[in-house]
Amino acid sequence: MSRTPLVSVVIPTFNGAQFILNTLDSVLRQSLSDWEIVLVIDGSCDDTVDVLDSSGFVKDPRIRVFSTANQGVSAARNFGMIKARGQFLALMDHDDLWHERKLELQTQYLLANPEVDACLTWFLIGRSTRRTIGLRTHLVNPKNYQSMMAGWLSFKSFGGLVSSSLMFRITDNVTQFDLELSSNADLDFILRYSLDKNIEILPSPIVFYRDASSGMHFNPSSMAEFVRISHTFPSEMFGVSGKKMVAAASGHQMIMFLAKKNLVGSLIQVRELMRLGCIHYAVYVPFLVFRKRFLSWMSFIVNSAKIKKLWNEQKRNQN
Repeated sequence: MSRTPLVSVVIPTFNGAQFILNTLDSVLRQSLSDWEIVLVIDGSCDDTVDVLDSSGFVKDPRIRVFSTANQGVSAARNFGMIKARGQFLALMDHDDLWHERKLELQTQYLLANPEVDACLTWFLIGRSTRRTIGLRTHLVNPKNYQSMMAGWLSFKSFGGLVSSSLMFRITDNVTQFDLELSSNADLDFILRYSLDKNIEILPSPIVFYRDASSGMHFNPSSMAEFVRISHTFPSEMFGVSGKKMVAAASGHQMIMFLAKKNLVGSLIQVRELMRLGCIHYAVYVPFLVFRKRFLSWMSFIVNSAKIKKLWNEQKRNQN
């Protein structure tokens, strides 16, 4: 009989040869060693399998590898959750990284708080090379689950990074990801899961999310999914009305069209905002985007200056 691990880490991958070894390595380096990895290769057509075979990682008995026909990340996650044998389940994207105490801190929290069904964490978001984390990194640190969801649904802040920070208790009726959704599958999943579950946020930035610059804000089909979800769930439970969600989505689509110099598309979104009685979003959303960009660059400048100062001080001390 196979031993039951404390944590099952489900990692779906499609053409992830570039980053998958670094991701697996961040799990192997965890201070908590009582885990298994359920790695689901979702019909990859790159050299993911060869990279894994040559690495030697797959010789670790804690790493279980499954290959499936390409059906999308949601199907791969669902498959992995079915195969999971642990007491807790942690999701992870194939290109993200974990702090070495990530599993330890989350399991400690859930074991100490049996009334909590799942927990998310603070996280860092930015661009990076295969192994190093770049300086232009944002800290996403919501106060609690309610404020996180309010910011997510109103486009005022980043989402909850369900795909790499979530850990939850495995039960007989595990919530599944919707196979019909793409970029919004995480949002849909956490909304359905939280209808009868208690979710908390661990205030530690122990996950690094690689920004691929292809998020839902610039994808019309993903925005359409978001609007559909806004009419499905009782969003008012987070203090965000369905009307406000639709207005925020239209405002962001307007930004997308402006970025592509598509004046007609932008005017159509302005008309939608007027129909909703939310013309102020046509001004508010561009301001919000500009503000985030400005703060991002200011943070980059400040951090770069600090690091340069520390580096010079270290050189002077060595001399």
